[in-house]
Amino acid sequence: MRHSAPATSVVRLVLVAVGLCLFAHSLRAELKWDAQRVDLKPSPTETTAEGKFGFVNAGTDEVTIEAVKSSCGCTVPTLAKMTYEPGERGEVMARFNIGDRRGAQSATIRVSVKGEREPTTLTLNVAIPEVAKLTPTILVWTPGEKPEPKAIEVESMPDHPLTVTKATASEANFDVRVETIAEAAKYRVVVTPKSTEKAGFAMLNIETRIKEGIKLLRAYAQVRSNAKGAPVSALPPPPPPAFVEIEPELLAWEQGSPVTPKTIVVKGANGGIAKIVKITASTANFETKTETIRDGSEYRIIITPKSTEKPELAFLSIEVDSGTGPATQRAYVQIAPPAK
Repeated sequence: MRHSAPATSVVRLVLVAVGLCLFAHSLRAELKWDAQRVDLKPSPTETTAEGKFGFVNAGTDEVTIEAVKSSCGCTVPTLAKMTYEPGERGEVMARFNIGDRRGAQSATIRVSVKGEREPTTLTLNVAIPEVAKLTPTILVWTPGEKPEPKAIEVESMPDHPLTVTKATASEANFDVRVETIAEAAKYRVVVTPKSTEKAGFAMLNIETRIKEGIKLLRAYAQVRSNAKGAPVSALPPPPPPAFVEIEPELLAWEQGSPVTPKTIVVKGANGGIAKIVKITASTANFETKTETIRDGSEYRIIITPKSTEKPELAFLSIEVDSGTGPATQRAYVQIAPPAK
């Protein structure tokens, strides 16, 4: 009987602790999301797309959001304020910069809430309509090569008949003219360098008119320097293997622009096997990271320049295995002078 009092005290302490836990749980802060995935389908002429992730504080205590971060520099999330009272609604606004991106794009947004161990992940999917196919996307002349014209074909997609109204180069060394192959369907952009004696780079701005309005397409022209004694023959891209698709083949940052990541998607042609083995950049200025979209068939390569202060062209050697052995395909990354 002498031990009954301490035993009773222990029971009381346990009950008090349980009560405190239940009380704390009843005062929890809790966000309930309307949806954690938003799918957007912008029109062909839109330059940005905005998604809204609505939420409500469904708990009985105020909630404080500590951080909202995007996985990609192409997406900027914003929030009106950080603290919400019980029952109060709010929304995370995510603005996606379309730029010259094409096809299916995806970005994730992580929302960190005070008191919660793991952030909430929101997904923004953007289906950017393909209005035209450009073949190729970059024209290259080697130093001293005869300055003969080369061409990019612009072919409209079946659902988006277009007219190429104008094409200009950002640098005066390149003359550009447009030829019609088939009205409202297929065009040829012919580019001729005035000289190939010096290295030079130009963005080709191809203005098209579709039923929704004006759509600006971008391609590139390059007189490539033979830097550091590298053999010129080693630089042009090899023929693309039939089993892999790379989109886009070239990423560009304007000189002096923010150092933000951009994305290349690598996938097996016609849904086939294509597994990335290794990625190597030809210069140290570009960092790469690979994310799996579908294991063994589709990957996302995220490229981030360390600096955009100086013009530069580099290539990515992408080693891909289709099940019959590895083969190497190239994509290009560029710090380009601003368009004039």
